[in-house]
Amino acid sequence: MAGDALAQAIEHTLLRPDASESDVRQTLAEAVDWGCFGVCVQPYWVAPLRDAPIPVISVTGFPFGADRPDHKAHGAATARDDGAAEIDMVINQGAIKSGDWKAYAADIAAVRAAIPDLVLKTILETGLLTDGERDEAARIARAEGVDILKTCTGYCSRGATVEDVEALVKFGPVKASAGIRTREQAEALLVAGATRLGTSAARAILGEGRAVQGNLDPAALLGTAEAARRETRRVLEENAGRPGHIFNLGHGVLPGTPISSVEAMVGVVREGL
Repeated sequence: MAGDALAQAIEHTLLRPDASESDVRQTLAEAVDWGCFGVCVQPYWVAPLRDAPIPVISVTGFPFGADRPDHKAHGAATARDDGAAEIDMVINQGAIKSGDWKAYAADIAAVRAAIPDLVLKTILETGLLTDGERDEAARIARAEGVDILKTCTGYCSRGATVEDVEALVKFGPVKASAGIRTREQAEALLVAGATRLGTSAARAILGEGRAVQGNLDPAALLGTAEAARRETRRVLEENAGRPGHIFNLGHGVLPGTPISSVEAMVGVVREGL
């Protein structure tokens, strides 16, 4: 599969609770440089990425789906207002295991009503469902207006499988997500019928040789010179030995940046050459 086609299927994902703004902006820069479809982040980071040149995807009810429907709906609407283009909602597993399919459907309907203009995905957490539960959950989700069926959150027993995709694609478009670490896995899931892939391992999948630009958050230079040195060293260390690594500022130097911080950054980069 051509690299560009594979990249266009990927939502480069960063949903770690400890991700910093610098981490989030680096993930966006990588997604843009590598030609990924979009970037998937926690709701807190949607507004800072409002002007991103690619779609920003966010989540509601993440990661366990046990929120009340009105809470999920409010979260989805807030993310939309902050600039999200798509929402991935976690379904109510408890309702399914209780046999309350009416409550399960109402949960989805609440979110769909809150964001009628956005692409909505439901995260089914397939590793926790029987085959029958998975199929019924997919059927109802599509009936309630869900656009794309998503496999997993990455927080439970397993990630996406070819078998998941082959089963779900009978009901509609599929986003395979969680546990996708290699190009071989990614290509197998696409061959099985997935149209999107959610992964935090885009670098490994698309190739270590791809250049990365814009991976230092310009806000890192607004503090002290020592803070600028520390962040610059971190970026260089994370990309040490990678062919094609290009160090720069994705959005240039911000107004009010101390010249001492810029000089400190340049000094560290020169030391590393």
